[in-house]
Amino acid sequence: MINPKQVFLGCSFKKRTSAYAHLAQDAAEQFGVTIVFGDNSPQARNIREEAFRLIATSRVVILDIVPDNVNVAVEYGYAKGCGRQNIFLLTRKPLLEDPKLPSMYLGLQYKQYRGMMEFSGWIESFLAQHYRKTPSIIDPTDPEAEQWLRREIDLPPD
Repeated sequence: MINPKQVFLGCSFKKRTSAYAHLAQDAAEQFGVTIVFGDNSPQARNIREEAFRLIATSRVVILDIVPDNVNVAVEYGYAKGCGRQNIFLLTRKPLLEDPKLPSMYLGLQYKQYRGMMEFSGWIESFLAQHYRKTPSIIDPTDPEAEQWLRREIDLPPD
């Protein structure tokens, strides 16, 4: 079953610093969703199986592809095999050239980022295609805020 508030982010372990994870989660929090990684669960005995389970249950799959990481390529293949429609690809752009990605990515659309702020911006852009930003302050006199709050907590309409 799909968890509508769950977003899978696949990336290489080398790339996934605490800043990388925090920027992704900060972008996700604006939309009231949670970013999950293949190694999210410390109880998981098999990271691959855990990643597959998270991909299968996530509404959106974002994959940060790199030339030398087969894990993300496998996650992409699994997401496509599951029939996932909401798959977004991005990659870090080298300073003076285009990224040299494996041939399996030829013809696919992906976004490029140079720094962590661009990375965060693309995460936010991908999420904005499927979610609305969560209001940070709710004004009780605003009818749109009241409608949003009713949807979030499943209250029946007046």
